[in-house]
Amino acid sequence: MKSILMAFSLAAALQMNGQAEEATIPLEVTRFFSSSLAVGPATFRDFATSPLFYRSTALSANIAWTKMTDRYERKWSLRTSIASAKPVLPELELTGQKTSALFSSSDIAYQQLRPWPRFNKGKWSYFLGGAGVTTLNFRMNQALGNSAVGIEAFFNVMAAGKVSYDLSHEKTGTRKFLWIKREMKPTTRALLLQFNIGLLNANYRQAYDYKGFPEVNGAKLNPFNLVLNSSAWAVNGTRFSSELEFRRYQAGGNAVSWSYVWDALSAPGREHLFQMSAHRIQLTLHFNRKK
Repeated sequence: MKSILMAFSLAAALQMNGQAEEATIPLEVTRFFSSSLAVGPATFRDFATSPLFYRSTALSANIAWTKMTDRYERKWSLRTSIASAKPVLPELELTGQKTSALFSSSDIAYQQLRPWPRFNKGKWSYFLGGAGVTTLNFRMNQALGNSAVGIEAFFNVMAAGKVSYDLSHEKTGTRKFLWIKREMKPTTRALLLQFNIGLLNANYRQAYDYKGFPEVNGAKLNPFNLVLNSSAWAVNGTRFSSELEFRRYQAGGNAVSWSYVWDALSAPGREHLFQMSAHRIQLTLHFNRKK
C-alpha cells in the first residue's frame, strides 16, 4: 500500500513539475529598436488667429521600441517635427504681407495589436487592436500680436488595424530584363498597411478669450502662463492616420523600411476651429535586439 502511495505521489509530482516547466516556456519574442527620419508637407489652420492655411515642408525624427510575439505586437514611439510655415493667400498674392510661423509638433504613442489568424490566407496576415496618441503643438508668429504664441495638446484613443503581405522569396535564380541579368537571392520582405481611426478625442486648447487673462505685471509676465491660463478642455474632434510601409530584412535580423505616413486631426469650435495634416516620406532603420 505504501509503495502504491509513493508511486502515485511521485507521478503527481512529476506531472506538476512538467506543467510548471511547460508554463514557464517563454514565447518566441522579437524586439526592435527603430530610428526614423522623414520629410514632407504639413498644413495647419487655426480660426482663432487667422482663417488662412499655413503650409510648410516639415522635418521629422522618430524613435520606437517594438515587441512582437505570436500573440501580440506592442509599440512605443516618440516623434518630433519642426517647420517654418507660411500662409497661403488663395486669391491675392502679396509677398510683402506674408509672415512665417514657427511650428513644432511632438507625439508620444502606444499601440497594441493582436493577430487574427482565422482571416489569414496565403501570404496575407491581419491584425487588430488599439492605440493611444498624445500630441503637443507649439506655434509662434510675431505678426499676430497678442495671439503670437499658440500651444495646444490633443489626446486620442484610436482603433487600429494592420494588413501585412509577405513579399519574400526563398529560391535562388537568375532574372533577365533586356540584356541585364540579375542573380536573385532568398530575401525576406513585407508590405504593410496600417490605418487608425479616433474613437475618443480630447484636446486642451487656448480659448483666445483675453478678458480672462491674469494681470500683466511688468517683469513678472510669463507668456506661457498667459497662454495656459486661457486654455480649456474639450472632448470633441476627429483624427485619422495611416502608414504604408515596405520593409526588407537583413541576414542578421535587422531591417530597413521606406514608408508613406499620413496624419490628420481636427478640433471644432465656433470661433477657433483647428485643423492639421501632415504627409511624410520616412526612412527607418530597425535594429533587432537579441536580448
